[in-house]
Amino acid sequence: MVCMLSLNSQVLDQPIVAIDTETSGAYPLNAEICEVAAVKYYKGKEIDRYQSLVRIGHAMPKEIEDIHGISDAMLKDAPAMSEIAQPLFAFIQDAVLIGHHIQFDMGFLAIEFEKYCKQLPENIVLCTSLLSRALFSESPNHKLQTLVDFLRLDKGTAHRAMDDAIACLQLFLRCLERVPEDATLKELEETQDLHIEWSQFSLNHFLDDRVGSDLVALIRQQQTCFINYKSPNNKKDNYREIMPKGLVLNPQKGFVPALCLKDMKDKRFYIERIQEVKLTNPYES
Repeated sequence: MVCMLSLNSQVLDQPIVAIDTETSGAYPLNAEICEVAAVKYYKGKEIDRYQSLVRIGHAMPKEIEDIHGISDAMLKDAPAMSEIAQPLFAFIQDAVLIGHHIQFDMGFLAIEFEKYCKQLPENIVLCTSLLSRALFSESPNHKLQTLVDFLRLDKGTAHRAMDDAIACLQLFLRCLERVPEDATLKELEETQDLHIEWSQFSLNHFLDDRVGSDLVALIRQQQTCFINYKSPNNKKDNYREIMPKGLVLNPQKGFVPALCLKDMKDKRFYIERIQEVKLTNPYES
């Protein structure tokens, strides 16, 4: 099967891969993928599946295990990400990639693809969360399981990767019922009102910047730091002590989720406003 990806093609003329990941936490760098699944659809039928648990390098937090049911015992003999990155890359390459809030999945996967495949895939990317907001505004909300119930889709086990990937594909096909039969991928991208591509999630690109490389090192070390947090046109220093909890890169505003040690509240610190990173309090220097 050889298909040339084109935004001008009609939606169902190209292979579609619905993907989902389960993770050990909410944020990349501070958590890892523990399960991934993908379903491939082409010319009106499902043609292939990919699924794997993934061994992680730390204990699964109890509160996260309670969500997806994936335990340390289940992952003990699972392959490492280094073993599955290449097969997964090959499975999704040259397809239209869809997911429910797919920015979450891409944030985790981009790190692994850059590390183990030395490149990012080339996909046209669509998000069923964004599409459903535009096309099913009457739904009570646009969480995947709410939409499964609202549209009476087949139920599987929520928060397990394969069942969520299948539900995402079913939801996408229902979305297509609300657009013209000859709709192009470009028109669907316009419907979701967001252009999504892998380069927007590139950790390597983020590391090219001094602030980015410092932040990534501190996140991985789980170390507190001081950030000079201000708008570019504000000349006054504004240092805040934080405990970073991960890194979220996305097509909109990337941010560092962190505990602000001044008021002991979890906050988002937007990357574009972080001007400098220091280990010690600059006001005491």
